Amino acid sequence: MNEEEREKLKKIIDSNCVYHYAQLDGTYHIPRTIEGQCVALMLQFFYDLPKERIIFYNLKKPSELFDADGHPLKKLDGYVRVDEKNVE
Repeated sequence: MNEEEREKLKKIIDSNCVYHYAQLDGTYHIPRTIEGQCVALMLQFFYDLPKERIIFYNLKKPSELFDADGHPLKKLDGYVRVDEKNVE
């Protein structure tokens, strides 16, 4: 893929997918749906976004947070995995 094609795809992502995520505290909050997972993959691939900056949330219960690998998170000083140390 050349740079022109990459820029064209970035514009498509920006125009069609921006409602799928919110940028907060340097992280991208994305609904934990199939569409949300596709958006997360596009952000990682086309924007070189590290997966540590992706936070998924449950649509039915937005207080439930997950990292890009599906591990539950809780918000403290940064985002901390429930079962491990600080994610950031």
